Amino acid sequence: MAKQTITRIISDLSGEVLEEGQGETIAFGFGKKSYTIDLTQSEADEFRKTIHKYSSVATEEVARLPRTSGSSAPKSPKEDLTPIREWAKSQGLKVSDRGRVSAEVMSAYHAAH
Repeated sequence: MAKQTITRIISDLSGEVLEEGQGETIAFGFGKKSYTIDLTQSEADEFRKTIHKYSSVATEEVARLPRTSGSSAPKSPKEDLTPIREWAKSQGLKVSDRGRVSAEVMSAYHAAH
């Protein structure tokens, strides 16, 4: 037994059956919602003309990406750098009083302790 499925597109506005290649499905947004509507060609032209009246004087918004809740990599707990700095200075290693301690100094400190 054969089965045939026929899909008919019908104008959402007038109810007119749209033959293949006729009419148009238009996607649009209003507020925070997105819509699609199937229209005849003349309805689609009228829709565009009406929307153009407003969109031509409106300010276009750039799509916003959703905010993330922080970095994706977990942060390691902060290590107290004061004793590391003191040790590095006592060993004659160059280390600043503030800011980042180099990986070389950190490795040397951990190897010694």
